[in-house]
Amino acid sequence: MKTVAMEVGFELGLLVLLASAFAIGRNLGRRHPDEHPQLGVVQGATLGVMGLLLGFSFSGAMPRFTTREDLIVRHANALSTLHLRTQLSDSHGESMRATLNEYAGLMVKALDANSQHEVDTAHERLTKLEHMLWQDARSWAQQQPTSAMLIVPAVNEVLDVRAARVAASKRHLPTLIMLTLLTCAALSVGTIGYGMAGGRKSLVPPARALGALMAAVLWVVLDLDYPRYGLIRIDDGPLRAAAAAIMQGSCRSGR
Repeated sequence: MKTVAMEVGFELGLLVLLASAFAIGRNLGRRHPDEHPQLGVVQGATLGVMGLLLGFSFSGAMPRFTTREDLIVRHANALSTLHLRTQLSDSHGESMRATLNEYAGLMVKALDANSQHEVDTAHERLTKLEHMLWQDARSWAQQQPTSAMLIVPAVNEVLDVRAARVAASKRHLPTLIMLTLLTCAALSVGTIGYGMAGGRKSLVPPARALGALMAAVLWVVLDLDYPRYGLIRIDDGPLRAAAAAIMQGSCRSGR
């Protein structure tokens, strides 16, 4: 519910920004009704720049989104593989499975966290658990080098993929580019409003519809770049399924 309210507020803010720019442009246009001969050139230029910025922004946000989804699948596969390989040894695998059980539970908590502080706290604990997994892998390698050749790479993959996920979650559209997008959108709609002055009332509804469409496209681009907080969410089902399987397996082995 909180996320929906934030998204609605953000979209309304964009609509208000562009509607205000349109109104300001019309008011300025009414003051100079006979000075619009080259306005089409200005409108075309601003809309062209806006389209270019939107295109580059979307082409950057979409690969970041798909990369995050791919890392979710890789992390789930890495956890499942490690959990299966811990069954190669009862003595060393028992300790590692217990750590993995806690790791899986914390991973789900991090996915369900409602604030960045909760996410950071969960990941700090996950880092400590990964250190414990690595210590178990080292002990395994020292005592059973042959079977440990399967365990060490699996532990490495779990550690590497989570580090890649954390890094990917912090990659977003730079703030300066975001501000440039909003400024360019306001200028584009403002120039359209400037051209609507002087009695061209029949063109006002389509112009307003264009402004609303521009606000919607801006919202989609920015929402796509923040999949943790927006309505466009990454499917974390594979990671949840892997965590559930690990916890269920640990419960069975504990009995």
